Amino acid sequence: AVDSCGHIYVVDYDNNRLMQWYEGDNEGTIVIGEDGGGNESHQLDEPRGLAFDLDGNIYIGDTGNDRIQKFERIC
Repeated sequence: AVDSCGHIYVVDYDNNRLMQWYEGDNEGTIVIGEDGGGNESHQLDEPRGLAFDLDGNIYIGDTGNDRIQKFERIC
C-alpha cells in the first residue's frame, strides 16, 4: 500500500511486522512490530493486509491475535 506522502508499506507476515520504504530506498524500515510476534499493542502476530483511512491512519489485519489494529498517521 502507498500512503498520501508516497511511502510504500508492506506487511511482513513471516517476521510479524510492518515495513516502510521511501522513494529510492534499497532497504525498508520497521515501523510496527519490531519486538517480534506478540499481542501487545505495538506487536503483530501473523499480520495480513493493511489499509489507510482518509486521515492517513493505518489499519492492519493482525490475524494471529484475532484483531484489527489501528495506528495513527505516520507521515
